[in-house]
This record gives sequence, structure tokens and C-alpha cells, in this order.
Amino acid sequence: SEMNNVYRERISGEVKKCEEAATRYSIFMKELALAAGGESDKSRLLKDMETVYIAFDRPFRRWLEGIDPSPDRKAMDENINKWHKDASSIVKKLAEDAVESLGAKAITGRMIEDKKAKKSYHYSAPEAMNRLNSQLKKIYG
Repeated sequence: SEMNNVYRERISGEVKKCEEAATRYSIFMKELALAAGGESDKSRLLKDMETVYIAFDRPFRRWLEGIDPSPDRKAMDENINKWHKDASSIVKKLAEDAVESLGAKAITGRMIEDKKAKKSYHYSAPEAMNRLNSQLKKIYG
């Protein structure tokens, strides 16, 4: 039915948003590593994305199972908004745990010189967290 197609499209859109959130989290983790005195490790990128996928797996499946494919668009919107809140909370919790595990060094941060751009950039946990929150707001509203 037409409503099933609408649901399928919306759910497909939510999967894309999960991918975006995982990518944003991996960028956050890169910035956090730099802030704490580490290096930008490209091999961690996929591992950090996987962390989000693992954290999303059960809640996303529960959310999908709970979808009532009724023709009520308002119910669909409410259902999706609930998932958005849950997904955003999951990523924020992962980020807060990561900051906590790195401690004060990441919070203070450090300056890093970009030789190509001939500029220096400051990396810190609060700045990285603000960027992540801003990106999650763009993704999930």
C-alpha cells in the first residue's frame, strides 16, 4: 500500500541518519584523541562507527518492532521523533563516556599546527562535544 511505501522510505531515511550519526561520532573521537595528546588514527574511524552501530542495534530493532503501520501520519511522526531522541541520547552517552575515560588532558585540550594551512587549531573535549551536539541536532532535530 501507499502507506507501507511511506513507512519504508522513512525507515530507510532513519538508517541513513544512523550512518550520519556514526560518522559524526567517529569525527568526534578523532578530535578527542587529538585533544588528549594522541594522533589522528584513521584505522579507528571504522571502529568508532561500529561502536555506534552496536549501541544502536537493539534499540533500533525494538523501535522497528514497535512501529504500528497505521495510516496515521501523526503517529508515524511521533514514533520517528521518539527514535530521534533515543538515538541522539545514545550517541551523547557514548561521547560523555569517552570524555570521562580520557580525563582532564582532553578537557583542557591542546593547540595543533596545520602546516599546510599555516594555522593552529585548538582541540578540546568541550569544543568537540559542542560540534557533535550541533551535528546531532542537524541530524535528529
